[in-house]
Amino acid sequence: MKHVKWPLLIAAPYSLVLLDVLLYRGGGPLSITVFLLLVPLLYYLFYSSTKKVFAFLLLCLNMGLASLLASYLSTRLYYHNVSNDGMTPTVGMFLAFLGLAVIALFTLALMITKAIANRDREKKAPAEDAENRP
Repeated sequence: MKHVKWPLLIAAPYSLVLLDVLLYRGGGPLSITVFLLLVPLLYYLFYSSTKKVFAFLLLCLNMGLASLLASYLSTRLYYHNVSNDGMTPTVGMFLAFLGLAVIALFTLALMITKAIANRDREKKAPAEDAENRP
């Protein structure tokens, strides 16, 4: 079961892409709403299912890539099918940078907490082993 969860964890951020492509007619406000609802859930999933900081970082980088792809695709679809004005690509670029900023802040904060938790767990493990010896 351990090997099955990694492909699911890697594919989970691309639900952002799927939802943004399906809901592109709603524009930026709908895209931001989907992003702000789904990203904390994905971070909780990543944080609770990884033990190492490096694995968590790889999943977060994957989510950043999925966020950029979702922003790019929804902007292109909106530009070609709904609004053909010059501000649409600018708003799309702003949303992409906003998404990357949110992901970078979440990643940094949670990596620090995961590193501290791992350090505390490693300190407790030798002490517990010494207490359990006869």
